[in-house]
Amino acid sequence: MRKMPIFSMTGFGRSAVASLVVEIQSVNRKQLEIQCSLPRQFLSFEPELRKLVSQHVSRGSVSVRVTVQGGKQAVAACVSDLKALKKRWETVAVELGFSKQDISLPFLLEQIALEGPAPVQNTKELTKALSLALSGLRTMQEKEGTALFRDITSRLKLIEKHLSHIETTFPTTIATLRQTLTQRLTELAQIADERLIREIPAYAEKLDITEELTRLRSHMSQFLTTTSGRKMEFLLQEMGREVNTIGSKAQSFSSLIVDIKTELEKIREQVQNIE
Repeated sequence: MRKMPIFSMTGFGRSAVASLVVEIQSVNRKQLEIQCSLPRQFLSFEPELRKLVSQHVSRGSVSVRVTVQGGKQAVAACVSDLKALKKRWETVAVELGFSKQDISLPFLLEQIALEGPAPVQNTKELTKALSLALSGLRTMQEKEGTALFRDITSRLKLIEKHLSHIETTFPTTIATLRQTLTQRLTELAQIADERLIREIPAYAEKLDITEELTRLRSHMSQFLTTTSGRKMEFLLQEMGREVNTIGSKAQSFSSLIVDIKTELEKIREQVQNIE
């Protein structure tokens, strides 16, 4: 029974605290990549934001968007700031011999842009909003991961069913092969070469797949207990090697081997979305 949750790299989270709205979405990526879109007053907060995200997410392309809702209070504050700025620049214009009419709205907005980012405000609210959005993101990723692993588990059960059939049937196949080879050698010669006859059991032993089945089942068992997508990818690679070896030895079960490889490939596609 799995004790730790599995997380998909695909997810979305959103939160609103006071006038701040934080939206986070994540998609597949082999490494962690964080992209931020912040209002100018929060630009200096970006390093802290990246740190908070990386504490929750280990892999994927994560986009964080922070916006400030334009409520009545925000509009009133903006108008008040522009009025104060306009008054200051009108004073400067008069002292320099220019008309107050030269202080237009485009001019004021340009001065605001030239001043650079405004001081950071409401960082506590932003931190809270970010944490809530991350929580929503992780909740969705866990649900997606659970669904992915449910599908993977069903495919592993089907693979185990095929392996059990091969394991049960293959000894009979080996015995039949040994008998057939001995009979054919006897038919080909009046007196069969004893050395060749003695080599038949050794040849049959080389076709034994017990070790491959043991290692394959060990990989499958580890797979069911890991939560790392990277480790799952490694285990799938090792499973594929064992299945190839089994297929080369148990050629009479080629159709089942093809089915097993097909299921492994489908599992590999699912694992590519697991964090």
